[in-house]
Amino acid sequence: MKKFYFLNVLILLLLCSCKQQPNYVLSNYALLQVNDSITYVQEFEKFIKPYRDSLESFMNREIGVNEVEIKSYKPDSPLSGFMADIMLQKGRNYLISINETNSNLPSIAIINTGGIRNAFKKGVVTVRTIYEIMPFENTLVALLMKGEDIEELFEHLARGNGDGLSGVTCDLTPTGMKNIIIDSDNFDSEKNYWVFVPDYLAEGGSGYFVFNKVLKKIESNIKIRDIVIEYINNEKTIHYIHNTRINDTRNEKNSYD
Repeated sequence: MKKFYFLNVLILLLLCSCKQQPNYVLSNYALLQVNDSITYVQEFEKFIKPYRDSLESFMNREIGVNEVEIKSYKPDSPLSGFMADIMLQKGRNYLISINETNSNLPSIAIINTGGIRNAFKKGVVTVRTIYEIMPFENTLVALLMKGEDIEELFEHLARGNGDGLSGVTCDLTPTGMKNIIIDSDNFDSEKNYWVFVPDYLAEGGSGYFVFNKVLKKIESNIKIRDIVIEYINNEKTIHYIHNTRINDTRNEKNSYD
């Protein structure tokens, strides 16, 4: 019964979100608990059924098969790396598609680990699977940044114990990120770089205030969840093998101290 009411409420929210709502001022309110005491209304069920069936059909659509379960964690993980790889590929293609003159500059992708809410489990992959992994409506944003600000970006990554990366490898040491390599070349503070991120990070979420100092910001309106679904639907079979992007040397003797 609780599942029934939750799904119906979700459908109503989706319906309402498609329309511009008038502004109301609430003078009175009450907390209503959704439980089995709520009376079943047959007319309501008839009204909501087509939308519920359509939503269920969409969410249950099979898009591929995942052969190895992968998870997300800090400082570096297979699942966050997988998501960042898809973002990087899509971001580069997007810059080319809009005829961005600086699309050939070195680039990286970053995804916040906290935005990944479930493991990518082994087995059949449905649209629902990806919604459970990425429940937020984040869109892909391209940021053109100066090298000196990229340095600050990696300082933040070190303080935050890493996040999902693509296009870059580095060493996480007790004194920060070292040995940063972007697009197979050593990081150069005199160069400009593209950084592809979710709009949440582009707006300074998770402490990424360095993104307030970009040279150029391009908002794509492409949902990251949608490009993950598209990628899996095209590949059909996923067997992801992760290559380390953040080498955590903090518990090892190294030459950076």
